[in-house]
Amino acid sequence: MTNTDYPLRTGGDRGYLRIATEEAFCPPELMDRLMKIIEDRSIDDPGFYSLWGFYGGPSERARLLRERIQDLGDRRIADMDATGIDMQILGITCPGVQIFEPAEGAAMAIDANDQLGEAVAAHPDRYVGLAAIAPQAVQESVREVERAVTKHGFKGVIVNSHVQGRYLDEADFWPILEAIEAMDVPLYIHPNTPSKQLIEPFLDRTLEGATRPGPSRRRGRSFHSRDAEPLFCSFACSRWRRQLVLGGLVGGAARLVQGARLFYRDHPISDAAVRADGRRCGYHRASRPVAAIQIANWQ
Repeated sequence: MTNTDYPLRTGGDRGYLRIATEEAFCPPELMDRLMKIIEDRSIDDPGFYSLWGFYGGPSERARLLRERIQDLGDRRIADMDATGIDMQILGITCPGVQIFEPAEGAAMAIDANDQLGEAVAAHPDRYVGLAAIAPQAVQESVREVERAVTKHGFKGVIVNSHVQGRYLDEADFWPILEAIEAMDVPLYIHPNTPSKQLIEPFLDRTLEGATRPGPSRRRGRSFHSRDAEPLFCSFACSRWRRQLVLGGLVGGAARLVQGARLFYRDHPISDAAVRADGRRCGYHRASRPVAAIQIANWQ
């Protein structure tokens, strides 16, 4: 079996569209801030430096990622065409704006959503958007959920795992979950590096590499388990169990629960709903048909 036998092409002539999920983008302003943080070490987040110490580094792979991840125009579309990707579901790259002070994070979320909204409007048949928020700014996030969905037509909200070591099951964040529920869109929990309190045991034992993202065969199950943290914390909060299971989508943690059946009352979530095919495509990670269909067609 070769690519000649099964050429990569778009258009749906085989009876389906290839929808790539977890596709990251990074506004140039956010990239500048991330690189500045690497330089001045201005936040107390060892996991951030573990991740962006690589992606902000001098390697060719890191340089190409930084270039491509900031593009929402012709270059990305050309790459999609070349790899047979019909549509990308786009969300802000981790850690998003969640590492900043509340006011700055909220302002950067608005700017990021406006940039993504313009790209979705320019390429409505190729892009679907997920709204970025700064959960550390609760009321601003509530307003931004409503604005991003109503103004830009975004199909969901993305949160990158923990919020400076805190998780969405805490009551302070419930207004955000209420806003997401009111807008009837899914919450997508994307992985991030471990919070400070969780990464320090690894650092003490010189196991920093085990906490970085990457294929399981090279770096353990770091990103998958990072998804599991907020997922399992949220399951413990029964008030939001239904919203996060029935209306929410989870990234790498799908691999941790594949083959399991999750129940809310008498509603089973089937194996297929949490299965990932594990193949790389597009800009970031695996193409997950169930998640892609749910977001792309979310009404």
